[in-house]
Amino acid sequence: MKTVGIITITGGDNYGNKLQTYAVQQVLREAGCRTEVLRRGQESKTRAAAWATEKVNRFSPQHMREVMHSRLHYQFDAKNGCEGKIGVALRNMVYKKQVREVKRRRRAAFDAFDQKFIAESEFTISQDHLPREKLSRYDFFVCGSDQVWNPAFPQTSSIDFLAFAPEEKRIAYAPSFGIGNIPEGLRKQYADWLNGIPHLSVRERRGAEIIRELTGREAAVLVDPSMMLPAEEWLRIARRPEMEIPERFLLTYFLGDETKEYGLFVAGVAKEHGLAVINLHNIREWEQYVIDPSGFLWLLAHAALVCTDSFHGTAFSILLQRDFIAFDRVESGGTMGSRQETLLQLFGLEKRSFRKMVNEVNLFETDFSGVEAILQRERARTIAFLHAALGRLSIDE
Repeated sequence: MKTVGIITITGGDNYGNKLQTYAVQQVLREAGCRTEVLRRGQESKTRAAAWATEKVNRFSPQHMREVMHSRLHYQFDAKNGCEGKIGVALRNMVYKKQVREVKRRRRAAFDAFDQKFIAESEFTISQDHLPREKLSRYDFFVCGSDQVWNPAFPQTSSIDFLAFAPEEKRIAYAPSFGIGNIPEGLRKQYADWLNGIPHLSVRERRGAEIIRELTGREAAVLVDPSMMLPAEEWLRIARRPEMEIPERFLLTYFLGDETKEYGLFVAGVAKEHGLAVINLHNIREWEQYVIDPSGFLWLLAHAALVCTDSFHGTAFSILLQRDFIAFDRVESGGTMGSRQETLLQLFGLEKRSFRKMVNEVNLFETDFSGVEAILQRERARTIAFLHAALGRLSIDE
């Protein structure tokens, strides 16, 4: 039985990240592998390379605005579209103790999920700390999924490209760059890192295009690992949250700004159809903010309608066949809709895009008739990729 070390984003409290990590683990286990998610340590050598070559951009007004926006989101979980930056800061000053406590509860809930469902290494790994003796026991290392190659993330480093491991042990399983282009100052470094991975796959078509532009190589475009598991398996780990839940409700899950346009639309739909609204990932909703990934799955599986700008919010809506609306993710005045578009196009569900569907289709008549056949095809492609990367599926051993 082969032992595989998984490199992904660890230690966070994002539903999609946790559930895709669980999915990668389960997919590899079903292939007959023993798995561990390698816990990430603190990095000291990260964004310096990009900043050294882009000093002008670093101090540009646009970059400074983006930094301030990002820090507000990180520190206050701010959704600035409706409340405004000053309003967010004032709210968190007034409710400082409550905000600190609800963040502690959310962190504890996600840690409990990790302990119950995800097998993690007892050691950490970073560019500054590479325990070679412990790493030598792994037959392969897999990076992915999620945005592990996003150059805008402070933690992204050579670790995410498996540069610490012998080349023959490196496999990229459906990672994402998260953006449409690699900054000029990082293109050569990214090309070198990518060329060191013999088995390349990505989650989006744009990712494959980036790899082709940087290296001339072709990468397989694979479905997100969360969609490799059948709905029944996800429902087995779903748990009803310990809160009062209305009989019929609309579930929102927005990672970007809550724009006025989005808010008015959601409120109008809820009123017209007699639905209560449950908002996830909104720190103003304290009891809902502490719901763990198992509770997220339960709520999504029982929602009358899901409104989300999250890639995984859309992916699980499709997988669990819940009526949904996919919104563009808005941050710093821009949008991050390309990943949603790729997903909707794959399943022929483009009409579930907020921009395309308003006043044109019935909100509660999503056509999922072709989903299962597409899932079976995409799952087979993934198994074939992993079969080739691992030499042969170790379940045969």
